[in-house]
Amino acid sequence: MWKSLTIVLLSFIIGETFCGPVRRKDPNKIHSLNSLCHILNYGEFNDRGIKTFTLNNPNEPIKKYQTGYKNRVEYVRAVITVQTVQSKGSTTNDATRKFARAMGKLTDDAGHIIGNNLGGTGRNVYNIFPQSPNINRGAWSQEEKDIRNLVLTTKQPIEVVVQLYYPTTTATRPNRFTYRAAYNNACHSANVINP
Repeated sequence: MWKSLTIVLLSFIIGETFCGPVRRKDPNKIHSLNSLCHILNYGEFNDRGIKTFTLNNPNEPIKKYQTGYKNRVEYVRAVITVQTVQSKGSTTNDATRKFARAMGKLTDDAGHIIGNNLGGTGRNVYNIFPQSPNINRGAWSQEEKDIRNLVLTTKQPIEVVVQLYYPTTTATRPNRFTYRAAYNNACHSANVINP
């Protein structure tokens, strides 16, 4: 009996975490994965065709990113500090907006992966993906504000890891992304649906 229950629970956790959105969830909200925060693998992807880039600019919060098919972003690792928050980052430009709409829907925002209020650039496509305006200007924007306020309050760096998931190997618009914000042995993690 316990073996069957364990398999059912494990199947549910895997289905909820790795197999995409569940229809009953509200796509305009962020769904917490905090209970799984420390056991989820938020490492880099090792799939064929993935390219890994490392940045060494102290004023740039993004330290590493990965791209895949048609230069779509797969993974970003950033360290948000008081210095990066105060640098204010940059807004998107015509080139990054054009990139995002070509990769997604004409109605999509060129969404920052690491927001400009956290020091993220809007001028380089490694920090941009086609994002639903409801998420970009709503729930994700609020998460970015919360991270910013935490950095400014605690004066501690926060590591943010974002993994983008695509419905097919040739899709260029992610249908969801997960992120983890970690600092001082604390962790916040969530699955964000990109409808």
